[in-house]
Amino acid sequence: MKSGIKYFFFGLLIGFMVLILFVVAKGNKKKDIPEANQPIENLYWLAGEWVSVDEDGGKMIENWEISPDKELEGTGYYIKDTDTIFKEQLSIKTIHNAICYIATINQQGPILFTLVKRNLDQWTFRNSRHDFPQRIIYNKLNAESFTVKTEGRLITGLMDGEDFTFISKK
Repeated sequence: MKSGIKYFFFGLLIGFMVLILFVVAKGNKKKDIPEANQPIENLYWLAGEWVSVDEDGGKMIENWEISPDKELEGTGYYIKDTDTIFKEQLSIKTIHNAICYIATINQQGPILFTLVKRNLDQWTFRNSRHDFPQRIIYNKLNAESFTVKTEGRLITGLMDGEDFTFISKK
């Protein structure tokens, strides 16, 4: 074989290998790899009724209870004046050794987010395939308050998010 053709095929092979490496590396970012060995009991502080009031006077409310199965079950809803604008069923449970946050809105099926990161009192749940949000971040501030940040990429490609500060109704 002539050396020019040999170099052409060698260059083509190297280029193909680089392309495969790029595709594999890019694909790994989309995986929601669970955070290992996180006991669900570390989230029991959520049990109770929590309220977040927005600048328009609307209230986001989350109620959490520890179920007999030792999982967290809850409801979340948004009230504006006397109208319930939004309602969802919530749960945090262990599925196949991963802690999962599950939201069920109206008649839609459940949306599952996997715990992918934990730093002290911050818990990050992710579902990279969901339209919005792709991440839900709970951050315990103290025994009486926590924040929730929902964030993700919109169809337009822009990042968006919402922040809520919840206060205990004890």
